[in-house]
Amino acid sequence: MVINNLDVKSIAQYQAEERTMMTFRLVLAKYQVKELFDIMSKDKISQPEKIEQLKKELTAHFKEPSTYNKAKTMGDVVKRHLKQTLQKNLLLVPKSKH
Repeated sequence: MVINNLDVKSIAQYQAEERTMMTFRLVLAKYQVKELFDIMSKDKISQPEKIEQLKKELTAHFKEPSTYNKAKTMGDVVKRHLKQTLQKNLLLVPKSKH
């Protein structure tokens, strides 16, 4: 539906704006997010086959095998994906804030 109503340039702009907002939310709540990821990485929040499936699908989509290969838990996969998705935006945040 979105593709039928918006052009590619507008979709890309919305995606960039959303990533920017996510980045600033992440920076503002960095200690809470770190604690959450630490817990998620240690906890069994998904089945091993689902973790492997998501790793394979994300690797195929982003063509970045090294990003997800080492992930052992769903928390690791989510953390790596968020970092990859927001990496360019995180570089724009002044060092004193993150």
